[in-house]
Amino acid sequence: MATATTKVELPRVVSQAEWLAARKELLGKEKEFTRLRDELNRQRRELPWEKVEKKYVFEGHAERRRLPTSLAVEAS
Repeated sequence: MATATTKVELPRVVSQAEWLAARKELLGKEKEFTRLRDELNRQRRELPWEKVEKKYVFEGHAERRRLPTSLAVEAS
């Protein structure tokens, strides 16, 4: 049975100054990505909640319980 070989291309080898410049550029992109992700997460947390109409029942070790009404949040 023949085995296919794949040539792996290694990254270029550069001077410390060139590496540092490339790293700083990538770091800027990483920071922008983090800001965008944080903003997206903030928007997700601000989404309105949906009122739960279904009567959920949870089964524990000794008993069954309904979703506590104390967890219900009334809109102001």
